Amino acid sequence: MDEEHKLNFIDNCYDDDFCTGEHFTVLRALVRDADPYIRAEAAAAAVNFTHPDTKALLLMLTRDEEELVRAEAYDSLSVFPCDEVAQCLTNAMEEEWEPLARSYAILSWADVTVGLCRDLSAAAETVREMQQQPCGEHVRLTLWYALCRFGQEEALTQIAGFLRSRDYHIRCAAVAFLDELCDEVHRPMAEKHIREVLAQETAKSVLSAIETHFPGAM
Repeated sequence: MDEEHKLNFIDNCYDDDFCTGEHFTVLRALVRDADPYIRAEAAAAAVNFTHPDTKALLLMLTRDEEELVRAEAYDSLSVFPCDEVAQCLTNAMEEEWEPLARSYAILSWADVTVGLCRDLSAAAETVREMQQQPCGEHVRLTLWYALCRFGQEEALTQIAGFLRSRDYHIRCAAVAFLDELCDEVHRPMAEKHIREVLAQETAKSVLSAIETHFPGAM
């Protein structure tokens, strides 16, 4: 199977009717492909399979040598709220050396922790301890995401502050997080922060994100 056929196969994995046991066998081969881009795309698509081995496949990919593959595996594991996944993500938050992959591990850990109905006050304390350690902007943003998921309302204002980041990737993520996390009560606050930075925003990707997530602020 050449690269084009591999990518076409992966695209088809987003069709629920396509995700059969027979096709999972092909996916299992693709996550071991020599091309890390193919492995990463396969890790992202794996989440659509209800096959009993999907979780094990993703756990294996969290040990991949490529950061993007690990990041996609961490992301896909967010839909598996179980102790084994929670432990894997906890370990990744402490041991993952690449900022992007670590950020995805934090995001999924937060979602899995909520899904497991764990003690959110204890989880929030874990995050606050991590905030005391040196970390980059991606990780800081995702730590605030986790705190917001754990019911710490002040986190929304902190996330809004990342709309002024020099990194347009961070600004895009902040827009998406605000959309995901804000309820009807807090959405006007988010729109206010977005309007404040809109006049200075020049990055097309950020403007597109705002139009998608907060069209009322345009």
